[in-house]
Amino acid sequence: MAEHEETCDFGWSVGVLNKAYAEAVAPILERIPRGIRGYQTLYAAATYDLPTQLALAEYLLIDKSVMPYVVDDLADAGLVTREPSPTDRRARRVVPTDSGLAMLREVLDAVHAAERDLLGPLSPDDADVLRRAVAIVARTSRDAMSA
Repeated sequence: MAEHEETCDFGWSVGVLNKAYAEAVAPILERIPRGIRGYQTLYAAATYDLPTQLALAEYLLIDKSVMPYVVDDLADAGLVTREPSPTDRRARRVVPTDSGLAMLREVLDAVHAAERDLLGPLSPDDADVLRRAVAIVARTSRDAMSA
């Protein structure tokens, strides 16, 4: 077998890419409680209009029994607050604080640089196509899992 085949087992490829991504961003995200999970939670809270903590957990595919601990750690660090949900007065939504938004801005440039390095073997156009394709498949898969 060739050392650098352009095609190989898809599951292996996804697994290796996931591991390489996690290793590349871990040192960047160690400033955020719970690392990559905390980052994804902070990012989603800042980026998407998710009306409740449960909706945030469902979006991220984080077990609803684990999500409070993630949010507690982010809140204890001053990165998010819980505010009343606009759609359900009994529920709370997760809202980034000014400090949380500043932290997100600080790490985003470094995360994007790590992603560019990881996708370095691809042309910029191929990297953009891969990003879009992976996002489509991930969202479709997430929606199918939560249905």
